[in-house]
Amino acid sequence: MRPFPQNGGISASAPAGFDSLPFPPDQGLEKFSHNRADTPLKLIAVSQSVQVTTEAGGATRRQDVIDQSWAALLEACGCLALPVPNHPHSATRFLDEAPIDGVLLTCGNELTINGGNAPERDRTEFALVTHAVHNNLPVLGIGRGMQIIQRLFSVPLKKVDDHISPALKINVNGEDEIVNSDHRYGAVATAPGLNIWAHARDGVVKAVENKRHNLTGIMWRPDRTHPFAASDIALIRRTFDMNRRAANL
Repeated sequence: MRPFPQNGGISASAPAGFDSLPFPPDQGLEKFSHNRADTPLKLIAVSQSVQVTTEAGGATRRQDVIDQSWAALLEACGCLALPVPNHPHSATRFLDEAPIDGVLLTCGNELTINGGNAPERDRTEFALVTHAVHNNLPVLGIGRGMQIIQRLFSVPLKKVDDHISPALKINVNGEDEIVNSDHRYGAVATAPGLNIWAHARDGVVKAVENKRHNLTGIMWRPDRTHPFAASDIALIRRTFDMNRRAANL
């Protein structure tokens, strides 16, 4: 392991134990590694889950959390994850101040309308999507994120059965594929302007898009596939390919 950078002529090696950190290996990343000589990493604003915990004294703590796999997956796609706090005003200011190239709405937390307990996340993600549309930034919604997009188009969601599975056969653009699935609510129809490009055997919608506003949504978890799937890598790269920074290169 390389020693830490020298500082004022003092060199320090990594402390004992740092060679075996308890983090999972970056499986498959070498296959999709980003070449910095190609283009700069695209900066992607990433939404976070709200974790509610109760402390010993009874006080409630609300924390923003994000799975570490998202950072690894996005970097494999030539992107850099920038987590956004679940505070609508701060989130939109975040997008105004940072040179963001796109928005990723992650999964976790049911929508409040479906019994979820994170209304601040609902408001933050609606603000993120609205800002992205007004500024011509691409949006990718995963699971709950796709439901946010569907709600923007007034698509009704209802409880669905048998959609929590590590291996579910779906139809993607006319071809059968096996994906993971982890959701209790879904839709069996769509609305004008929001096209379906993947669905399950029971008719539940598994992927949508609106090309005019660069909105894409999927109901499976690319972050939970190890090594990361080449098709998911390609989808993410394609989604965030059209962005304002790339246009100025």
